[in-house]
Amino acid sequence: MAIPQLTIDQVQSVIPSAADIQEVDRGGQKIVFSGILDGQKYALKFMAPNPSQVGGQNSKSLDDVTSRAQREVETMQQCSTPYLVRMGPIGLNTTNIAGDPIIYFSEEFVEGENLRSYLQSNGVFSVSELVSLAFHISEAIKAIWQFFKIHRDVKPGNIMRRVDNGDFVLLDMGLVFDL
Repeated sequence: MAIPQLTIDQVQSVIPSAADIQEVDRGGQKIVFSGILDGQKYALKFMAPNPSQVGGQNSKSLDDVTSRAQREVETMQQCSTPYLVRMGPIGLNTTNIAGDPIIYFSEEFVEGENLRSYLQSNGVFSVSELVSLAFHISEAIKAIWQFFKIHRDVKPGNIMRRVDNGDFVLLDMGLVFDL
C-alpha cells in the first residue's frame, strides 16, 4: 500500500497534545513526523493498512503493514537497551483520515544521523568507531534475541548515531521475526 499522504494539520488533529510537528521522513510504507509530547521530542509514525490483504468480513487476519507495526511496538515494549529505539507514550492506534484507515504510534526520537547518510558524507569510520558500532548493534541484537526474535532488517538506514553521546541505535523492528 502507498505511504499515507498526511499534512501536519491532520497529524495535529489525530494527536492534539503534540506540539511543533514536523515531517521527518517517508519510507516504504510509512511517514514519520517529529512532535513534542509532554515536553519531550518523539517520532510519530503513520502507516496505511492494506485492507485488500485481509481475509473475509469475519476474518481476524491482519494485513502486512498492521502486522509489522504490531511486531515493532511489541518488540520496543519488551526490549530495554540504550542501543534499540524505545517506545514512546502513544501505543499502536487506528484512526481514519479523509476516509482512509491509518495506524500510528510514537517512539523515541533519536537526534543524529543514520549510518547511510554519515557514510555518504564522511566516508569510513575509525577503528574505535567501528568497534563501538559493532558492540552497540550486537547489544541491540542480543536484546531482541532474548525474546527469541531476530531483526531481519539491519542496514545502514536503520542505524542512527546519537548526536549527544555517539552511541549507535538500531531502529525499525517492523520485520522482526519470532523464532
